[in-house]
Amino acid sequence: MVVNMAYLIKFSRLGQDPDISAESFEVLRNQTPKRKRFCDLQGDIVVVSNKEGDDGCYINLGFKESIGPILQCQLGGHCFPKNDGKFGVRFEIDKKPDVDAFVTQFNRTVFIRSLLSCCVALDMTFETSTDENSGLKYTEVGLHEHSAKEENAEESILFLKDQLTSHIRSLSFYRHADGLACIPPSTGKETCLPKILAQQVASELEIEDFTERLIFKSKDSSLQTTARDKRWGALDSSGLEVDNSDSLLDGKVVILLDDLYQSGATMHYVGKALKDSGVRHVLGLTIVKSRSDTDNG
Repeated sequence: MVVNMAYLIKFSRLGQDPDISAESFEVLRNQTPKRKRFCDLQGDIVVVSNKEGDDGCYINLGFKESIGPILQCQLGGHCFPKNDGKFGVRFEIDKKPDVDAFVTQFNRTVFIRSLLSCCVALDMTFETSTDENSGLKYTEVGLHEHSAKEENAEESILFLKDQLTSHIRSLSFYRHADGLACIPPSTGKETCLPKILAQQVASELEIEDFTERLIFKSKDSSLQTTARDKRWGALDSSGLEVDNSDSLLDGKVVILLDDLYQSGATMHYVGKALKDSGVRHVLGLTIVKSRSDTDNG
C-alpha cells in the first residue's frame, strides 16, 4: 500500500482523539461553551495584536475542539491556551486576509465541541433572537431541512446536497475523507433524509458511501424522546452493528452525516462504533444544530 505522507501530515494536526464512552460523553455534556458560530460574535473577530514585537493577529475561541485543528491546518494558525481557560489561535499578520475570508465564508457554520475528530453543522435550525416575543424563525438552511424532511421537497434536497458538498470540499480534513456514512435510520424505516443526502453527496464527490455497513437491529424511533441521562443506555440496547468483515474501514477517515445535532448522543455513539471497528478518524457533519443542547429541549 502506498502511503501518502502529505495526507498523514495533515491528519496529524488532529492529534490523538479522546476516548468516547458514556462517561467521557457526560463530561463533555457538562462543559461550556458547546458551540461557536462567527456571526454570533460581537466586534472584530480577527484581532490584530497591539503588543510590541508581536506581528500577528488572533481569533479568540471558547474551546479548541473542531475549530482549532481546522484553523491550524487550513490557515497555518497556532492554537494556544489562555489564562482564562479558553483558547486562541494566532496567525502571522500576512495571513489576515485569508483568515478574514475564512470567517466570511463560514460565518454561519456551527463549530461544535465534540469528542469526534471534528464536528460541524451547516447552520442553526432557527435564527438567534434576543426578543422573546419575536417567535421562532427558520434559518435558510433550517427551512430547507424542514421542507426536505417533511415534504420531500426536491429543490430543498438539492440545496442541502450542494451545501454539504461545498463544506466538505472547503474544510480541511473533510476534503480528504475516504468516504461518508449517515446515522442509520430506526429499525423498519427504509429511507431517511440523511441516507438520501449521503448517496448524493458521495456520488458528487466520488467517494465511498459506507452507510449500508451500519445498521440498528432494534432502534426504536421513540429514542428521540428518551431523557438525556438514559439515552446512552438506550443506544446500548439498539443493536448497532458495523460491518467491517472485509477490513475496508480500517484506517479510513469517515464523515458521519446526520440531519440534526441536538445533544450529540447518537452522533458520538455511532462515531465510537466506527472507531471501534477500525476507522481512524470520524468527522461529524450535520445539516442543522438545534438551539437546545438536550435531547428533549
